[in-house]
Amino acid sequence: MNPNERLTQQELEQLARLYIDGRLSRLEERELEYVLGCVGYSSPLLDDVRALAGIAANIKKPARHTVPARSFFRRINVAAAIAVVAVSALAISAIMRFSGSGAMYGESSAVYVHGHRITGADAERVAEADMARAMAFMADVEGQACAERVNSMQTINELKNLR
Repeated sequence: MNPNERLTQQELEQLARLYIDGRLSRLEERELEYVLGCVGYSSPLLDDVRALAGIAANIKKPARHTVPARSFFRRINVAAAIAVVAVSALAISAIMRFSGSGAMYGESSAVYVHGHRITGADAERVAEADMARAMAFMADVEGQACAERVNSMQTINELKNLR
């Protein structure tokens, strides 16, 4: 597959049929899996190939004409997400260590929400819910980063073709 060409949905479906029939080389299979992970096309056949290939998410490409500053702000978002996760982990660790509580030692946990102390199982649920939200945010940021990489590669290829 030529990385500079844009495939139509019909062309992708034809490649998907070849993929299912086992008529693609290993390199072509990998390329098709990559493309299916990044394009927004959806059909029963393409979705089946995604499932066979183990592609978890259908990441849509961002708009073609993006403002260069968006990349900077996405990097700030990634840094902020990492900081949120790190601060949450440190806060939970500090609460467990300095308050004398810690579930791993058979003691109870305590969390403060809007200035109110929550202990026991409720505290653990609140901490786990906060961590789950942070992890979901990180997954979303990772998806945006993948889409940004694809957009950057396309822009570079377009610039190379203009020469």
